[in-house]
Amino acid sequence: MTLALTRGAEGFSGGIWIFWSKSWGSVEVLSSHRQLVHVRVTPRSGQPSFSASFVYGSPNMKTVGFDDCFVVEAEGFSGGIWIFWSKSWGSVEVLSSHRQLVHVRVTPRSGQPSFSASFVYGSPNTSIREFLWRELRRIASQITEPWIVMGDFNSYMNASDKVGGAPPNLLSMSKFRDCIEECSLSDLGFKGPPFTWEGRGVKERIDWSLGNAHWLASFPEASVLHLPKLKSDHKPMLLQLCKPQEDMTIRPFRFLAAWLTHEDFPRLVESSWNNHEAWTPASDKLREEVTSWNKHVFGEIGRKKRQLVKSLEGINNLLRRLQGSKL
Repeated sequence: MTLALTRGAEGFSGGIWIFWSKSWGSVEVLSSHRQLVHVRVTPRSGQPSFSASFVYGSPNMKTVGFDDCFVVEAEGFSGGIWIFWSKSWGSVEVLSSHRQLVHVRVTPRSGQPSFSASFVYGSPNTSIREFLWRELRRIASQITEPWIVMGDFNSYMNASDKVGGAPPNLLSMSKFRDCIEECSLSDLGFKGPPFTWEGRGVKERIDWSLGNAHWLASFPEASVLHLPKLKSDHKPMLLQLCKPQEDMTIRPFRFLAAWLTHEDFPRLVESSWNNHEAWTPASDKLREEVTSWNKHVFGEIGRKKRQLVKSLEGINNLLRRLQGSKL
């Protein structure tokens, strides 16, 4: 008998699956639990019988840096919603939960306003996903505060949100857009790669972050990042409620070769360098002059690059919207 152990999906972890071949021997299950299966194994080879216990320990919130969590377990190999939070950051009150949605109220300790959040896993089955659309409409009818909806909707809004594979499901797209419109939700946009899921030659944007008007007014600096995927076929989404604090540490002075292309740079060096001073004060003065010249005359390449990248992202998003509206 070949005895093999693996873990079946239950949420994002847990579950114990045991496989064996009867030609090798028999396995009698004596007891079972989510975290332990205890069996008696009797080989046909004449080897002695033995007991075996297969274990899966539940994750400890402390070991992953969180104080508490709320879990909707998966069914089979898909689904499941896990929410983790640290009490030092704020409190989370679960208002309702279902296989496809967990709705909570979040109260930050930072003084930022409380808000509602709905974390979504939309069923791949379009008929089952109808419940998600109904539930979002029900919540929207009662919402009077900032509201964000995030997660895997298994739906895309426009044909441009899918590349490869079968033609886009126009009916599914229409139902998703209708739900968002009726709930007065807006796409919060993103930074990073445009597609959040890929597999078998297909790329799709099916993970979304949506907010209502109260959210946009209360968190004007909030942003969503599409992060590189790790052990999932989905890219994680990171929501930042405010702009990251700038690094105020002193950075070392670096010479930019592009400065040599500017006709004024040789004269700047000649006028800023004092041959009668020691190396340290002379170099300090040159560094200050060049830094100021780079910012006010040369144009600070880094800032221009960021502005150009932001403009290109805006153009790309606009083109995607226009392509979607034409379809």
